[in-house]
Amino acid sequence: MQDVVVIKGLIPIENITLNNQTYYVIVADGIKSEYIAEFYTSKELIPDLVNAMNTPGTIAELLPKLPGNATSLLPVNSIIFYWPNETGTAALETELYQYGSDFIGGYLLKQPHGPIIPYGIIPRPSGLAFLKFTAPKQVYNPYS
Repeated sequence: MQDVVVIKGLIPIENITLNNQTYYVIVADGIKSEYIAEFYTSKELIPDLVNAMNTPGTIAELLPKLPGNATSLLPVNSIIFYWPNETGTAALETELYQYGSDFIGGYLLKQPHGPIIPYGIIPRPSGLAFLKFTAPKQVYNPYS
């Protein structure tokens, strides 16, 4: 799993030179907290996550909850958990890793014509500009 901080809008950047080397530094105090959110997904899916967030018509949904005990490795109520690829693995990991941690898993992005991207979020920071992605109301249905 890999975290990615997403900032909506223009990002204030400064050039700083240390030991004759120029670095680009984000001026964090120039960004309002409502425009920042932190997400978790598989490292390989980060470009897809960012692309999906910028694709009109993308819907954020909840994965069905795992049955019974939090350590159950046999989820029965979502076909995604059984996909033998990065998507299935990331879906299961975001669901299981949320127990006993500081992040919330079990979300996914469904694009009109693209891959399904499972992810989790860190509740703070979780800016209001990302409410669509941090508080989905609909549970994923593979038949819809």
